[in-house]
Amino acid sequence: MDPVRPRRRESAPGHPHHSPSIAAFCHHARTPLAPVKSPPIGSTLLLSPTAACDDSACLIRPPYTQLMPMTTFDRLIGLRFLAAHQFIYELSGGRIGEQFGRVSMLLLHTTGRKTGRPRTAALLYHRDRDRYVVVGSKGGSDTPPAWLLNLKAIPEVEVQVGTKRFRAKARVASAEERSRLWPEVTRLWPQYDRYQSQIRRAIPLVILTPPGSESKHEPSVPEGERSRMMLIRAWNR
Repeated sequence: MDPVRPRRRESAPGHPHHSPSIAAFCHHARTPLAPVKSPPIGSTLLLSPTAACDDSACLIRPPYTQLMPMTTFDRLIGLRFLAAHQFIYELSGGRIGEQFGRVSMLLLHTTGRKTGRPRTAALLYHRDRDRYVVVGSKGGSDTPPAWLLNLKAIPEVEVQVGTKRFRAKARVASAEERSRLWPEVTRLWPQYDRYQSQIRRAIPLVILTPPGSESKHEPSVPEGERSRMMLIRAWNR
């Protein structure tokens, strides 16, 4: 039988043979970390400083910040494939290209904010009653797509869905609208959640409203306020 070894006593701090226990190390890791400087504008906090600790192990992760452009796959493969899809969509007059697997695509025609020339982008869309919702993700880039900047400057756009072509008014969805519509668009294309998780800017949703449907989506007005507005209109006549 092996002889019973005496239990090793922990030396006091400052002793030359002092070795802190795991619990002591974990307690040290639980102490508040020094505040981390905010990343510069245009960069993304990919991994926030965290301290996960238990009685057996401690893991402290440093922060990493870098600018998030489009991923290599989206830039080299995704954009080229999308350009080929858009070319076929336009060449066929919309007879080919509206369906992209299980999702639907449209062609958004905007006016260049600097050149005044027509610009076209093939985009996945979600149908919200008689409106069309598109996503300004640019493949998960911190830089917004050019078509988004164009329609912010000139909101009058033209939309083609299949062979149907019509004019529409474009606007960025409000925060309330975005919270309602975001789960719908990510259900169509789950990659949008990955895009949003890797960039700093909030990916905007753009609502395309055909003519004649604006009044259907106007916010409701209380009855008393409606009566007051009718009186003001009657007085001004």
